[in-house]
Amino acid sequence: MEQLIREMQHPETGVPVRSQKLFLTSIPCAFMGYDLVEWLMDRLDIEDIVEAIHLANLLCQHGYFFPVNDTKFALKDDSTLYRFQ
Repeated sequence: MEQLIREMQHPETGVPVRSQKLFLTSIPCAFMGYDLVEWLMDRLDIEDIVEAIHLANLLCQHGYFFPVNDTKFALKDDSTLYRFQ
């Protein structure tokens, strides 16, 4: 898990992390749920989106990243914003 998180945070080959707009607020160093799912599918050769979402949920529930504007620690495959711990 730790190695996977390090690869996710790699500035060039990891999950695209950048400042994101949320209504009128700018959220620094955030990524979107569907970017993470797509990265996991590409990086780990996962063909089933359900499997990628399940893996992302496990990582979220173990506290490696968290949703910016939600209290539930579950990943959504949409434009919901997340940040690494």
